[in-house]
Amino acid sequence: DDVYVRVVDYKTGHKDFSPDDMAEGANLQMFLYLKAIIDSEKEKFKAAAGAESGGRLIPAGGIYVKTAVSDVKIDTPDDKAAEDAVKAAQEREGMILDDPDVISAMNLKYTPVYTPSKPDTVTDAKRKYLFDEKGFSTIMNTVEESVKRVADGIRQGRIEAHPKQNGKKLPCEFCEFKPICRSVAKDN
Repeated sequence: DDVYVRVVDYKTGHKDFSPDDMAEGANLQMFLYLKAIIDSEKEKFKAAAGAESGGRLIPAGGIYVKTAVSDVKIDTPDDKAAEDAVKAAQEREGMILDDPDVISAMNLKYTPVYTPSKPDTVTDAKRKYLFDEKGFSTIMNTVEESVKRVADGIRQGRIEAHPKQNGKKLPCEFCEFKPICRSVAKDN
């Protein structure tokens, strides 16, 4: 009666997934979509998604897929080799439900847990992408609290820029909105 839901977000650049980002109010979009879908109480919507009457929509995953693929070299110039090379270059980040039936229904090859050298297993290095139902519930609660916090800040007129430092450079150094940003203007 239930339907498992996965949201896929295609990115033109590299995307590093971190559940910690959501607690800071960043990278909420894909998981906000997933939360909106699974929290729907409208039977008509659930039926359109494939759930039977009284069934639930259950989070199965949120996956970022890199779409900007660099030059790929292949040994044999055939369509299958080219297709396989491009798929291998499309990095995936995100989280999926730690349920073998759900993972196999998604096709392991198209999940962040896929390792070409071990196509039928999830390696220890890839386990970081697996979350149980409690883990998904925690993430969905984090998304809800982050959205509420941001909305409360907007209602109170708090719209300061708080660029997140990644490494040694501040994003302000290369931001295209630098000429109009109040955060940068205060610092100069």
